[in-house]
Amino acid sequence: MCYRGRSLAQVSIAIGRVVPALSTSLFATILTVAGLGVLDWRFLVVAVVTVPVYVVGLRGYLAKAPAIYAAERAAMAGRAHQLLGAIRGLESVYAFGLTGALCSRIADYSWAVVRWSMRAMVVQNRLWSRLNVAEFLGMAAILLVGFSLVGKGGFTVGATTTAMLLYLQLFGPIRSVLLVVDDLQSAAASLGRIVGVIDEADRYDLDPTANRSVNGSSPKRGASSVGLALPVRVEKLGFGYRPDRPVLHDVSLTVRQGEHVAVVGSSGAGKTTLASLIAGVHQPDSGVLEVSAQRVALVTQEVHVFSGTLASDLRMAAPDAVDDELLAVLRAVRADEWVSLLPQGLETEVGAEGHELTPMRAQQLALARLILMDPDLVILDEATAEAGSAGADALEFGAEAALRGRSAVIVAHRLSQAALADRVIVLEHGRVVEEGTHDELARGGGHYARLWEAWARYR
Repeated sequence: MCYRGRSLAQVSIAIGRVVPALSTSLFATILTVAGLGVLDWRFLVVAVVTVPVYVVGLRGYLAKAPAIYAAERAAMAGRAHQLLGAIRGLESVYAFGLTGALCSRIADYSWAVVRWSMRAMVVQNRLWSRLNVAEFLGMAAILLVGFSLVGKGGFTVGATTTAMLLYLQLFGPIRSVLLVVDDLQSAAASLGRIVGVIDEADRYDLDPTANRSVNGSSPKRGASSVGLALPVRVEKLGFGYRPDRPVLHDVSLTVRQGEHVAVVGSSGAGKTTLASLIAGVHQPDSGVLEVSAQRVALVTQEVHVFSGTLASDLRMAAPDAVDDELLAVLRAVRADEWVSLLPQGLETEVGAEGHELTPMRAQQLALARLILMDPDLVILDEATAEAGSAGADALEFGAEAALRGRSAVIVAHRLSQAALADRVIVLEHGRVVEEGTHDELARGGGHYARLWEAWARYR
């Protein structure tokens, strides 16, 4: 949307320049040529004879410029899409450690813009050099004609000088017209992209209400204590977004190798905050937080799809992955069926101004990306909450595939996830109030038992 607005601005600016420049230049050219004709018809012939040289130079320019300007605009659009995608999915970038890959991709697009801009400048310089040749030939011809006329006694040196000055006055209007042509080429490239976007929207009948929210995932930066036996150890953890309003109080928990720990509690209990701390999004105010896992991934209910092809989105997590590997992880999260129905399969453009994915499909894509990343520790923060009843089973299947063989902390939106976990932590008002297996807590008559009973009754 940002680049589309810039393209419209480019067209508007060009149109605003064209009409005044053309009218002024045309008027000045007519007056100058008329003046040459009044002095002597042979000067007028000289001016007319140089026109083909201008035409040849302009034709050479027009043969190459449109394609170069179109490629330059496409490169600019690609760079803008990558930048916007990175900003919108900043948490995903941090979560999967994609800063290097994204910076490299943005740098590639930026250098593409530079290369095409340089090529456009080369074409412009060639045009100006040909114009200089035409101007030089015209000046030489004016001098020769004037010298001949003065020698025959039918013309004065002053009149010849006047003819030369009039001819020099043609350079300004002609250059103005050619500059307008350059603006028009740039505007035409922008207009072509605008028309292409409109045509593409009509072709695919994109739903303007489709979800465009971002995918939350954040990394554990600087995972500490590599030699620890436990992937996660939290002791008496305290944290608040404001110093005077703590969110977590003396939270303690551990996650063993390969263990799945579910965190449940009512809204506002601090579940997401705890997940963000373990993932490294925030730093604790007090207590101990040790994470031995070298690769940590956080997937939340907020989904983000990076701009580009579906394959390039997946390769953000594994740049060297081949298509067969991409299809394998898509099958693992049950996304292969809808991917096969996309217009170009893995090469379909997704993300901003590409093919829109539903929230469930975007979440499946995030889970597939997670499997490709192959982290040691996975944090799922209500990752199936946005699927609705129709897609919850598919997302839970995908989440199970993503967690297989890995340590995991699961912020459970659906208590069916907690029932499958190895251990359950119950948070209330930022404190751990219960801990144990699902069976133990469900029979214990405490807070979790009441949550489970209510959930089972209305499921």
